[in-house]
Amino acid sequence: MLVAALKFRFDFCEKRNFDFKRLIKKSDKKKAHQAYTKAELRTIDANLVGYPLMRVSCKILHELAARVQDLAQFRFNSFVPNRDGFGEFPWTCHKTGEMRAGLLTPDTMGMLKLVQGTVGARPEDPLFEGKNEKQLKDHFSKFFRRVVKLEVQSHDFRTTKITEMLDEGVDVRTVQTYVAHKNVATTLGY
Repeated sequence: MLVAALKFRFDFCEKRNFDFKRLIKKSDKKKAHQAYTKAELRTIDANLVGYPLMRVSCKILHELAARVQDLAQFRFNSFVPNRDGFGEFPWTCHKTGEMRAGLLTPDTMGMLKLVQGTVGARPEDPLFEGKNEKQLKDHFSKFFRRVVKLEVQSHDFRTTKITEMLDEGVDVRTVQTYVAHKNVATTLGY
């Protein structure tokens, strides 16, 4: 019942060009995540050309709407190409424990293979050897601040994907399921 009421309110406000998202903003105490534009994603990608593992990792985070901590469980052979060249990938969300699934573009699959060959990794090797979830999160933060000198938060790739899906008209329940939000209000916050 609550979901139906929220959906009605969202549709009602949207028809009247009212900024519904403003009503459900995150608390000012938390640092809000931003959604990148396509131009900003291209700029980030261009700055990562010399860092293939980080480049493909950012693409994975964006395309799967994953959290950086989820990368700790990803292995080179985790992504199985389907007949269209997309990489199908089921995994367990580190935060919720729920099973998730997603697709990687053929471009990202090609990059992943290239990185695997460049670093000499076996198919069963993890993308990030010997890093637990916290170390991985810290690694991303430090990398972007020190090496690339960009203000990039890894979670912003997830935020970008969610925003893109909602902007493209994907049903909010579908997005909620795809990103494993327990509450639809969280999804509507994007």
